[in-house]
Amino acid sequence: MRSLIVLLSATVALALGCARKAPPPPKGQAGAEKAAPTAQAPQTPPAEQAPGSPMTPEDVAQVLARPATLAFVPAPGEVFLAFQQASSSGQKPLEIKVQKDLPDFKDRARAALLAGKTVTDFLVAVQNRNAEDAVILTDHLLRLADRLGMGEIARSSAAGLSDAITKAKDAPADKAAEAWDKVREIISKVDGDLRNGLADGKADRSTADMVALGAWLEVIAVISAAIQDHPEMSGILRLGAVAAYFAQSLSGIGGQIGSSPLVPKAVSTVQGLKQVLNIPYKETFTREALGEMQRIASGFLAEACAAN
Repeated sequence: MRSLIVLLSATVALALGCARKAPPPPKGQAGAEKAAPTAQAPQTPPAEQAPGSPMTPEDVAQVLARPATLAFVPAPGEVFLAFQQASSSGQKPLEIKVQKDLPDFKDRARAALLAGKTVTDFLVAVQNRNAEDAVILTDHLLRLADRLGMGEIARSSAAGLSDAITKAKDAPADKAAEAWDKVREIISKVDGDLRNGLADGKADRSTADMVALGAWLEVIAVISAAIQDHPEMSGILRLGAVAAYFAQSLSGIGGQIGSSPLVPKAVSTVQGLKQVLNIPYKETFTREALGEMQRIASGFLAEACAAN
């Protein structure tokens, strides 16, 4: 199996280290957009490296050590990009369970968590080229966006999604990858616009955090299950800084979901994951550690997303 360090090119560094708002550009790059004022500057990112060249262990460490703010929490599609490049033919496929019926959540925190989880599941459906699951998840995500007061933004971002899924399903073999990439592009835009729309309202940034948490926990659950027999690939889950961010943000959560009984359970879940994920970058997770993070993440999501 190819080395994870070789596979993590500069493109994958961006995938692991960035989300919707990019870190500062290399020195001397004129006209670049300034970083968001709330985001801390990354610690010496490998920006001088030529695109496509292999990363050194030090480069990987610098990317993974960037201070964790919501702006730097990797979006699910970005982590899956790293996973796809590190994939092996001998590993388990990514597996999700898609329920046809969407529970009627009255708790806003639950709806936010499930919205994030749904984005991750949608990206798994895209990777598996499962049009049936993609159609169901499209409906779920738009209905959850309605419950969060973001239906108009989500529908605008999702324009053409159903048509793109149909085209991907019917595409000939030589055009299928391109067609599914289009579906992935649209759902990633929906995800980013949904989180950014929530975060733009100061009173509702906590809901944006919960959406991001739901997506991130499902990423942990799905990938850790798929690579338990291939711990050498586990560097893509070395995201202890992200767990630290959520542990801090959830401890002071407020807004419209601060009183939810789900919040203390989320804090406990993230603290547990933080302990498992906190290993030196030169090490890989053991099979037992992968099983533990899968148990923690999927167990909490199963409880949180069950019908009220």
